[in-house]
Amino acid sequence: MPSLPLPLLLLPLPLFFACGPSTLEIGNEGSKQASDDSNSQEDSEPEVDPNTTDDDGDGLSEEQGDCDDTDGDIFPGGDEGKDANGQDEDCSGMADDVVACAAGVPEDLQKAIDDTPEGFVLRVCAGSWTGPFRIEKEMTILAEEGPELTFLNGDGASTVLTINRVSGQVGVMGFTVQGGVATTNGGGIVVSRSKLWIEGNNISSNSAAEVGGGLYLENCTGTVVGNTIANNTAASAGGIAVWDGDVTIDGNEISTNSSTSVDEELWGKGAGGGGLLVYGNSDVINNLVASNDSAYNAGGMYLYQGNGKVDGNTVQGNHGTNDGAGIFINYGSNKVTNNLIQDNVCDDDGG
Repeated sequence: MPSLPLPLLLLPLPLFFACGPSTLEIGNEGSKQASDDSNSQEDSEPEVDPNTTDDDGDGLSEEQGDCDDTDGDIFPGGDEGKDANGQDEDCSGMADDVVACAAGVPEDLQKAIDDTPEGFVLRVCAGSWTGPFRIEKEMTILAEEGPELTFLNGDGASTVLTINRVSGQVGVMGFTVQGGVATTNGGGIVVSRSKLWIEGNNISSNSAAEVGGGLYLENCTGTVVGNTIANNTAASAGGIAVWDGDVTIDGNEISTNSSTSVDEELWGKGAGGGGLLVYGNSDVINNLVASNDSAYNAGGMYLYQGNGKVDGNTVQGNHGTNDGAGIFINYGSNKVTNNLIQDNVCDDDGG
């Protein structure tokens, strides 16, 4: 049957003329390119993620936590050394730091403070320590898990933490400081002749026989910011006393503290300052000063012989037996602006 092969010979013809020579030519080039690409992939090395390689030979890659894979002395668990150099050699996220706990068990905290190199941060794990404690060099103590889980306790007979005559800055951050009983000044924390940064602490339930139940600062510079200072008691300045310094008191909650003395000659022209007493040119800004009590003058804040700024505070619900329930300014020229002062009660003058 000679006619049967004819359809088979004609079948490619419509395909050839439908595509046209140019299309067929492109198809051939594409096929050649695909073949070349395939050969190229077979000949080249596979791609390697640079984060998975150990570039500096310290045994760890970036993927494994090496924060600087160009320096073999920097890796997780590396040695921070003894000199503050601003480098994070142990990849903790913080330069110049040491940790004061082993397997979650608190060590002797005073020993850890003493052993911390000057200028370093001592990172304290959750736990409870009983003082008294002293810091006499530039350093910061930082509670890693905050005041809810990290406690510095008084021994019932002295100040919890004393910082004295430090030329560089001392930081205290994130602790609950409680149970201090001072026979003179500062039940919770005393800082004298130093530069300070006190932030994020709960300073509560401390007492002082004289001045500054929670916090006493004398001849200091620096900042007290974001703390809760509550339920402290002293003859004057139940919560905070700043004496003859230049300190910024910023964004703290100062509440339910009490000043108990009725001695008119105590610390100037009359005792007082249930919440705080500031002598000198320190600024008091953006604080909540509430529900404090004074047995004499100044239920909320007592400002004595200063010209610092008093701005953006809420002063409410304080009580004074004699003069000035909310704010009492004595021999001063403070700049008082933008404060909310309400619901304060004084038994004599100046509610």
